[in-house]
Amino acid sequence: MTKRLLMMVVFAACAWAAEEGHGTEPSLLWKWVNFAVVVLIIGYYAVKLGGPALRERAEGILDNLSAAAQRGEEAAARAAEIDRQMASLSAQVDTMRQEAREEMARDTERFKAETADLIAKVERNAEAEIAAAAKHVQNEVKALSAQLALELAQRKIAARMNPETQAALVDGFVRSLN
Repeated sequence: MTKRLLMMVVFAACAWAAEEGHGTEPSLLWKWVNFAVVVLIIGYYAVKLGGPALRERAEGILDNLSAAAQRGEEAAARAAEIDRQMASLSAQVDTMRQEAREEMARDTERFKAETADLIAKVERNAEAEIAAAAKHVQNEVKALSAQLALELAQRKIAARMNPETQAALVDGFVRSLN
C-alpha cells in the first residue's frame, strides 16, 4: 500500500514539474525535487532488492568460510595422523626387519638340523645297504664254494670210480636196505 502511494506521489511530482515552464528551464527547486525523487526510487529498490541479495550472499560467504575452516581442520587432523603414522613407520620397519632376521636364524637352525638328520639317515641306509650287500656276497661265496667243493668231490669220485668200486658201492647200498 505504501509502495503505491509513494509511486503516485513520485509520478505526480514529475508531472507537476513537467507542467511548469513549458519550454522554460525548470527552477532549481524542481531540479532538486526530481533529483531527490530519483535518488529515493533508486534507494528504495536498492534496499528492497539489494539488501536481501547482499544478505544471502554474505550468509553464503560465511557458510563457505566456515566449511573451508572445517575442511582445513580436518585436513590438519589427517596430516597430523599421517605424520604420526610416518613417525611410527620407521619403528615398524625396524621391528619387521628384526623379526625377519630372527625368523631367518630359526630357519637356518632348522635347515641345519634337518640336514644333519638327513645325513645321518643316509649314512644309516648306506651302512645297512653295505651290510646287506656284504651278507649277500658272503652267501654267494658260500654257495659258490659249496658248488666248487661239490664239483671237486664229483671229479675225485669220478676219478676213483671204476667198475669194481661201483659194484662194491651198489652191493653195500643194497645190504643197507635190508
